[in-house]
Amino acid sequence: MKSGFGRLVVYLAVVAALLIAALPHGAGAAPANQGASRTFPETGKTVSGRFLEVWQSQGDYATSLYINGFPITDKKPEVNYTDGKTYQTQWFERARYEEHPENKAPYDVLLGLLGVYVAEGRNDTPFKGVAKPATGTWFAETKHTISGAIETYFNKYGGVKQFGFPISEQFDEASKDVAGKTFTVQYFERQRMELHPENKGTQFEVLLGRLGAEQVGQSATPKTAIQRPANVADVLRLGRGQDPSVMLPYADNTLIGTYMRGFVFNSLTTRNEKAQVLPDLALFVPTIENGGAYYVGTGDAKHLVVKYKLKRGIKWADGQNFDSNDVIFTYKLWLNPDFPVPPARTPRCCRRSTTRTPTP
Repeated sequence: MKSGFGRLVVYLAVVAALLIAALPHGAGAAPANQGASRTFPETGKTVSGRFLEVWQSQGDYATSLYINGFPITDKKPEVNYTDGKTYQTQWFERARYEEHPENKAPYDVLLGLLGVYVAEGRNDTPFKGVAKPATGTWFAETKHTISGAIETYFNKYGGVKQFGFPISEQFDEASKDVAGKTFTVQYFERQRMELHPENKGTQFEVLLGRLGAEQVGQSATPKTAIQRPANVADVLRLGRGQDPSVMLPYADNTLIGTYMRGFVFNSLTTRNEKAQVLPDLALFVPTIENGGAYYVGTGDAKHLVVKYKLKRGIKWADGQNFDSNDVIFTYKLWLNPDFPVPPARTPRCCRRSTTRTPTP
């Protein structure tokens, strides 16, 4: 959002590195249990209460660390992308825990759909459902199968509760972590599993993606969510001594047109006085570092994919929700050679006329 290893010694070194990287850091010396909480010196973060109980439910310390990873944030309120509601949340290297006091245990702590997010928008063959096979394990909920070492791992370490349903079949994919390597992977609602036959017979034959570490930068606090102040007017009125030359939002390239467009039409991102890029209509700014942007394909087909997650609660002045169709419409509008758009400008997000202003 690559070439093979030519020498055996190099290959063995890479395998050794993979094994070392996969080992839980500090697994040999678990920190002392501190009552209802546990502080991890590796990250300086503390896990407590029901979050700690769920984290420890895998069994011994090493296994729990292997499945969930270290905590990488404190517990804090965050906005859930799926329903737009705010929950007490804590991120781990391979998981995101959400507190749901409205549910009875064990469903009062739910794991985030990290696999769904990272695979969102993919419609290539492995992500298309398949008919129920004559043999094997098939999930009617997503119409996907699991088999082999991945099925064994899935059943051993928590099944649907820990990983969710499969959302793809097994397929080969270039590794994000090891340059030049391709592994068999399978995506689940909450995880991505990676098959390592070089580790066959060991605990590390199947490795989990560090999706929590990859996505933690995409978190949104209630402060960044759209909340309409009680004293905000429904209509935005601008007074200027000069009218724009035309009423089409992007066809007027004059100073007054730019001025009007800047006030009336928002974009996915904006910049502050220090030229820093900030989210506007988007929930966060997607980057390669936080997993919102990533490269796919190889060679001449390699290209960057950028995924924007829109804020909830944004509506047009007539009450209609602002959604991804508005963004797509605008993008296509800018690519239409018959539309009189000033050249060399980034598409912004409005498909309707100036009488339909997005308002929080």
